[in-house]
Amino acid sequence: MSTTFPAASPQIRPASAASMQRMLEAQPVLVDVLPAGEALDGMTPDTVLVAGPVMAPGEYHGPQRDAIRYAAVHEGLAPDPDQAWERLVAGKIKLGHTLDYGCVGSTAGVHTFSTPVYRVEDPATGVRAHCGMYEFGTRRGLSLGVYDDEVRDRLHRLEEEVAPAIGAAVRAAGGIPLLPMMSRALRMGDELHSRTLAAAHVLARTLMAPLADLGHPHRRTAIEYLTTIDPLFLRLSMAAATVIVTSGHGVPGSTVVTGMVMNCRRFHVRLAGSDRWFAAPLPEPRGRFFPGFSVDDVVWTGGESCMTECAGLGGMAQAAAPALLDYHDGDFAGLIRHNLGLYSIVRTEHPDLVIPALGFRGVPFGIDAELVADTGLTPLIDVGYAGIGVGQVGAGSVRAPLACFTEALAAGAATGADATGA
Repeated sequence: MSTTFPAASPQIRPASAASMQRMLEAQPVLVDVLPAGEALDGMTPDTVLVAGPVMAPGEYHGPQRDAIRYAAVHEGLAPDPDQAWERLVAGKIKLGHTLDYGCVGSTAGVHTFSTPVYRVEDPATGVRAHCGMYEFGTRRGLSLGVYDDEVRDRLHRLEEEVAPAIGAAVRAAGGIPLLPMMSRALRMGDELHSRTLAAAHVLARTLMAPLADLGHPHRRTAIEYLTTIDPLFLRLSMAAATVIVTSGHGVPGSTVVTGMVMNCRRFHVRLAGSDRWFAAPLPEPRGRFFPGFSVDDVVWTGGESCMTECAGLGGMAQAAAPALLDYHDGDFAGLIRHNLGLYSIVRTEHPDLVIPALGFRGVPFGIDAELVADTGLTPLIDVGYAGIGVGQVGAGSVRAPLACFTEALAAGAATGADATGA
């Protein structure tokens, strides 16, 4: 595949072009479902992974703090949440950033040794990414800082029944290429972040025959999971996007954005030329809220689902999902205008991932920090909102903060001159 860049774009750096070429060539494939302890290099039984660069324990608050405590309890690292936090502060429970372990975390991002994760990889390069499976049930879940008997039982069902059955089906199928599935879903009304319903249906249909042929003892539970969880594909979208952008990471001099993540305190950006994360304050929440809730209930949980935006999906492809208009300001014509504006901060369009409402134009692909700084326009990100102890309270979209992009450029991050942690 040859890389083509829009004629209106300024001259691209050779290093950025190299990053873009690798990203365009990536072909993410779902190859397995495994416990995190087996799948992730360096994962230990006393480690809890979280979304966003790790902070001192005292900085965590709200649903992300609760999710960490409850994850430790669920894993058996402490008998109750208070003792879990005491052990964390004492260093007996370790925190790790999901992306440092080849993983990507939704909302609070918590993964423990037993968490079942999808393994997605590019067979040609071996680049891998993992993501925990979506929890059974409602908008209340561990990743949103909620844990009770119902959540615990759903997690055990996921770990003991669903994950083994789906993993066996994926292996029997010889792996499942995700890019064609994602391309089809965009044409069916998904933007592959807030809406993944079409992709979920295509995935379920793909796995039905292997599940039936295997005769797995938990195939009925797996089928129920595949056919009732509307956001099922989100975690695969996150892992696939992470494989795509990680393929372009590690090129000194590249200003292509290969990471956007949040913890409960800050928004962070990473460029392809450095491993350093640059932080800025979290954006103001905007969108629609479920009955009984308002913006006053929102407490940022963290989250790395905005890795999908790095690959041109989610908020970068909103015009593909008119069903989400309820969660965004304005009308569909305004949504299209916003989407068209995003082409000014990217270097190309993805040839396989297209938006029907834009005349089947490829999604805006390859966010470049130089273009963000030049235009003052930042990526648009689709998000879900959580409240303390209640789970999800709404959804919407926000603009990434400009400061982290300009700071990354000013610090020379693209050159690799300063690759220290943030």
